[in-house]
Amino acid sequence: MSTEHQRYSLENQRVAIAAYAALRGYTIVETFIDPGKSGLSLNGRKGLKRLLGEVLQGRPRFREILVLDVSRWGRFQDVDQSAHYEFICRQAGIPVRYCAEPFENDGSPMSSIMKHMKRVMAAEYSRELSAKVSRAQRLQASLGFKQGGFAPLGFRRMLIDEEGRQRGLLKRGQHKRVNTDRTVLVPGPPSEIALVKRIFELYVDEKLSFQAIARRLNGSGKRRAGTPFKPLAIQTILSSRLYIGEYVFGKTASNLGNVVRLPEDRWVVTKIMDPLIPEDLFWRAQGHMEATRKGHVTTEKLLADLARLFAEHGALSTKIINQDPSCASAHSYIRRFKTLRAAFRLVGFEDYKPYARQRPVDHPVSELTDGLRAIWDKYGAISARLINAEGPHPARYYRWRFGSLAKAYEASGLPSGTRERRRAGARATAALGPVAPKPMVRRATDAELIDHLRQLYIQHGYVTAEMLNDISSPYKASRYRERFETLANAYALAGLASTQSSIMKAAYQRVRERADLACATTPLSAGGAAAPNN
Repeated sequence: MSTEHQRYSLENQRVAIAAYAALRGYTIVETFIDPGKSGLSLNGRKGLKRLLGEVLQGRPRFREILVLDVSRWGRFQDVDQSAHYEFICRQAGIPVRYCAEPFENDGSPMSSIMKHMKRVMAAEYSRELSAKVSRAQRLQASLGFKQGGFAPLGFRRMLIDEEGRQRGLLKRGQHKRVNTDRTVLVPGPPSEIALVKRIFELYVDEKLSFQAIARRLNGSGKRRAGTPFKPLAIQTILSSRLYIGEYVFGKTASNLGNVVRLPEDRWVVTKIMDPLIPEDLFWRAQGHMEATRKGHVTTEKLLADLARLFAEHGALSTKIINQDPSCASAHSYIRRFKTLRAAFRLVGFEDYKPYARQRPVDHPVSELTDGLRAIWDKYGAISARLINAEGPHPARYYRWRFGSLAKAYEASGLPSGTRERRRAGARATAALGPVAPKPMVRRATDAELIDHLRQLYIQHGYVTAEMLNDISSPYKASRYRERFETLANAYALAGLASTQSSIMKAAYQRVRERADLACATTPLSAGGAAAPNN
């Protein structure tokens, strides 16, 4: 179920399916549920994925599948998608029974026609509901009511009832409890409003970058909802028209999972309060942002800043450029001069050595397997710790070359998963003594992680999770997710392409540039049933 609808509540589905099973003598051995998940796509449907996974593995613990009705597979816009999932189950010899449909799912022409009609009706229901919700949200936004999300810096969410009376402020993470209540934005504490004005002044008057502003605020102990400021948060604040009293809604449309950017004349713009900052200051910030975005900083200015940094530090690097508050980012130089090396040469710095990503040496397989067999001959056992202590290469290298240690053992003719091997390995490993504590490793800073992404981009023209997880990379993709929540956030901070389409677009652009350059230079158990609920 996607919402707490009376008919499709999980409890009602359980009761209806249990009654159907009891009437026909079935025993329900497992229930697959997807609570609070949309039926528009398979994304997030862990219960349905697990059900299909057991079916496809060929050893399900059930013989039949009970579903409340046809729409519980999902309200897919392609009606063949739910039919495909049912076909997968039927092809595996597991029939599907619908508990609340007026027909038997026996493969007859009538049942096939009814199922197709039900799938079309489910898809149409989603289309109509999406359009109604979109119209309602735009209407509520035009009246000044906030449509979800947290309150930006300098604002608070005020709960009001259907008569317009204020009920009180909502704390971060709190939600309204009465369906007829609405939420509006009101000015926050004066200290936050002053901080917002200070951010605009740093950007407009002192010409600091997003990163420099975030660094200055964090250095002075300022926090946003208890967390340090990030460059993306600074950019969001500087772009929000809420600070001149205008609530903007509907910049994008996300009907039925398809996100499209709408033209400005279709946005909903509502005046909800007096400006928190001078309007002149806000629009100067927008002009400066637009000029920076279009690359209106002159080449002379970029080279002058670079020459100044070279004179101050005696060297140049991505880190030196990004740490200077009055200088453009290193990525700006890459966009203008194609590479940092080309920009550095223009100011006389010739000794630039970018990070070189080195792949591990591909040692012969015979050398690797001989090393494993030598350990086995010596200890009568094999394990990751023995490989790290006695082997010519660490265990992680074997995992990288063979895919797993078990496959490496198999290639070497050694037992790969027997209980005796594990016991012998445990005895031999115990003979090596207690595990030595791992040495303390200095925690990499955010700037070092972002610099690593940029250097990989300079070296290869793109960055992927597989590239980060390579054995030679010092920082894995998991570290970026831990520090920045997602890889997309890290790519955005580094100013890199974060989607497959943007990566391909950049690749095509490089191909065109090389072609232009070339032209210019050369003419469940037996008897049981499973019940999936959506």
